[in-house]
Amino acid sequence: MENSIWKVLLFVIFLQCCSISSADLDEVNLDGTTESVKANNWHEHDDAHDKFLHRLQESYQNGTHELKEFMETLSATFSKRLDILEKNSLVQAPMHESLGKRSGDARSQKLQVFFQNGVPEKPDSLQSSWNQRLDLFEKNMILRSDKFSVDFETFKLEFNRRYAELDKKIEKLNQHVDQALNNVLGTQALETATSNPSRQLISTTPRSRTPEEYLSLLASPVKGNSFYGKTIEQIASEVPYDLALVVEIVNYLDVKLTDYRLYILYGLEYQTAPTTVSFKTREVFTFKQASSAPRVDLLYRVGDTGFSLHLLCWWQTFGLGFLESNSAVQSLMPIVKGCKEYTHNGPPESMKCIENFVYNQNNAANMTIHQGSIYAKLSINSRKERRRLFLTLEVFNYNA
Repeated sequence: MENSIWKVLLFVIFLQCCSISSADLDEVNLDGTTESVKANNWHEHDDAHDKFLHRLQESYQNGTHELKEFMETLSATFSKRLDILEKNSLVQAPMHESLGKRSGDARSQKLQVFFQNGVPEKPDSLQSSWNQRLDLFEKNMILRSDKFSVDFETFKLEFNRRYAELDKKIEKLNQHVDQALNNVLGTQALETATSNPSRQLISTTPRSRTPEEYLSLLASPVKGNSFYGKTIEQIASEVPYDLALVVEIVNYLDVKLTDYRLYILYGLEYQTAPTTVSFKTREVFTFKQASSAPRVDLLYRVGDTGFSLHLLCWWQTFGLGFLESNSAVQSLMPIVKGCKEYTHNGPPESMKCIENFVYNQNNAANMTIHQGSIYAKLSINSRKERRRLFLTLEVFNYNA
């Protein structure tokens, strides 16, 4: 590099000298020609040589001055370049030192190679490597997602199985609790200290709870599809006109209520009843007036017991009874003329009747019947507002 610089400097000096010599020679020739014309003797002008030397000296001095300026500029440029290189070396020195300390770490070695070699010559290969890693990551995520789905399905099956077992255990626990409560409530202790200071324990006959008391302790069945996520009040408010009839069937049994039958003399169905009420489930249906309040007689078959549960609603007269499964849906219709007008063929406790019920005010009544251990309770509630009637029929097992 030093040889190149000197070559450049000598070339500049040579150009300066050549340009000066040519100019001076032209001037001499011009002056010589003029003087020859005037005097025809060039020897009379000896001062031309001195003039040429003087001009050459001035050109040399000017060239030297320009060369000096060029050298100063070149020196300043080199100084700036050296400063920049020195700063870069100071910045990169800690990085190289840190990489040297971590020579055992694969990542540090890769970084060291990167700083030494600069940007890879083949960026396409680097992009291809990253694409392969991304594809591998995507495949791993898909595999994990599939495994999670399988595990979740397995968890659901196991949860349903254990939930069913837990439901059975809770049912058995309820039976044990009921038995314990019966024993506690059926035993009374009296103490006497008047004539005898000693204590005397008197046991009485255990008292069984009534079916209504037992029913109040049972867990409430879940709402069926007929509720559509609404409450009884919301469903009743949707029935147009006054004199609406709302019927709720609550099945506490472990069997279904099936084969729904309906006889309707007045009024119309608004929300139709489900043909089946599943076990541990409650359903609802409604009727609306059509020139008169709805009057209905309906039944549900109770599993495979051979009996059907009949319900008659005539607003002022109500009938409830267990009849054989082959009985017609209108079997309770004689009650319309009065409870005594109906003759029941089964046990007396399997049928009851209410008459002269006042429905155009806030009023309530209920009755309970049973066929063996299967009980049915009918709760009647009337509302003065819009003269609506709510019937709740609950079916459950009870062993006295």
